[in-house]
Amino acid sequence: MPILYNPKTSRLAELAEGTNFRFIEDVKREEAEQRKKEEYKEQAEGGAGMEETMYYTAADVRKMLGVSRGKAYQLIKELNEELAQRGYIVLAGKVPKKLFAEKMYGMAGSN
Repeated sequence: MPILYNPKTSRLAELAEGTNFRFIEDVKREEAEQRKKEEYKEQAEGGAGMEETMYYTAADVRKMLGVSRGKAYQLIKELNEELAQRGYIVLAGKVPKKLFAEKMYGMAGSN
């Protein structure tokens, strides 16, 4: 599909109307919108990525264990209640990776 690199003018816009010509500004805007959609989708699937934080989210737990979203939140809530009883600060909807590994897999020295 041909792309017009010239700035839009009313005459150029008239000539391009009804053709398969596209303006570079339109192409750049569409690419930016597509990147935003992909970033949003990535965030919805698990945020910054499991290896980049010290916490797992419900989406991470769901993927690892193959459970429903509700079950993932229930497990996180139970683990966070245990942390709170020990006097630690907890973040709703997130569980420390180390605690998760310890409780789910018995790996006390895990990262």
